Amino acid sequence: RETIIRFSAVNIVVHPHPANVYEKLIRAAWRHRLSAQVHGERWGRITQVWESSDNELPGIHGVISTFTQIDPDQPWFNDETDDEASDADLNALDIPENLKPNLRRCRFILDEKNHILSFDMESSKGGLSGGLMEKFLRRLFSSKEIIDEFGEVKVTLLHPDGTIEDLLDIPGLREI
Repeated sequence: RETIIRFSAVNIVVHPHPANVYEKLIRAAWRHRLSAQVHGERWGRITQVWESSDNELPGIHGVISTFTQIDPDQPWFNDETDDEASDADLNALDIPENLKPNLRRCRFILDEKNHILSFDMESSKGGLSGGLMEKFLRRLFSSKEIIDEFGEVKVTLLHPDGTIEDLLDIPGLREI
């Protein structure tokens, strides 16, 4: 059975870019547990980072977990009454602040040498579109912690006219 993987890529640029700066950037966002808006109420965070093993494509691998960030000050909807939830309904809720609904996971691979981050676009598995990933990473890398350590970080979506050639140059990639 054939597996079809839909993926896209963004170019990340930090100046100056000494050895391993892109890995350090990804690991800093992960270490600081930084979150940023993806779109609307959907937010994301880098939740896993690891170096490739023998049976994986070379690079720094990771997972971006996305979730719904609920505004607790906004009214809630009661599905049974088709109206705004009452104070009694809301008092019955006991959801800890650290739990976020609608978890989705998007895998990525960072090619340090070419500073290209390739990622899964398959929405059924939690992937992000190219535009959403570009916006998310721009917001994530605009945090004070990242700017203080790395300065300005530029993120650019690789456009379709160059994407295939760029992706074919990734070492270890055999098929698209």
